[in-house]
Amino acid sequence: MKHYNHNGWGNSGFGLYMLKNICKDSGSLLISTSKVALEIDNKQTTWGHAGLRGASLKVEIDLKKLKELGTLEENLKRYRDKSNVATKPSSSSMTFIRGR
Repeated sequence: MKHYNHNGWGNSGFGLYMLKNICKDSGSLLISTSKVALEIDNKQTTWGHAGLRGASLKVEIDLKKLKELGTLEENLKRYRDKSNVATKPSSSSMTFIRGR
């Protein structure tokens, strides 16, 4: 059985918060369930009705636009600082754009 190193942020929603900020700055995020849909982009946040069975997540990121805002590490640090949470971006987060 594999043991995971929990740093207190596991399953807290902090990753979704970071993804929301990335999408707001450089793309869009759509989350839909059987009852409601939420779409976030750099212009607005829109709530609507959905009729899906289950849930759906759509993420669009313009990597060129994101890169214009700074390195991934700089962007993640900026989002973290806005949240007032004292943590470093995970190694998984840092592999997101490495090598591009």
